[in-house]
Amino acid sequence: LVAFWLRHKGKMQGNNFQVDKEPLLQIPLVKTDNQTLHNEIVKLVEQLLAAQPKARAALSDSDKNFQANYIANLEQRINRAVYKIYGLNEDEIALIGQAV
Repeated sequence: LVAFWLRHKGKMQGNNFQVDKEPLLQIPLVKTDNQTLHNEIVKLVEQLLAAQPKARAALSDSDKNFQANYIANLEQRINRAVYKIYGLNEDEIALIGQAV
């Protein structure tokens, strides 16, 4: 979500974000009062952080694919939870998915 925002509100240097103070300060951050959703995101991020060393250590192609799919699934679940916090509808989510 932040990548989408920076791509459209910040500046780009080719395919890279030009990270300036002003666009970073203007990122609309939302804090949720939904403790269940907050806990879900924390749990998913912890799982993601634990999965990354396993993915780097994977030796076989099947294990590499499994780890990559597992990480992609966790990232999708985190994104969905963040979209809920921001109150995005399916059209807005689709727009973000197309642009990133």
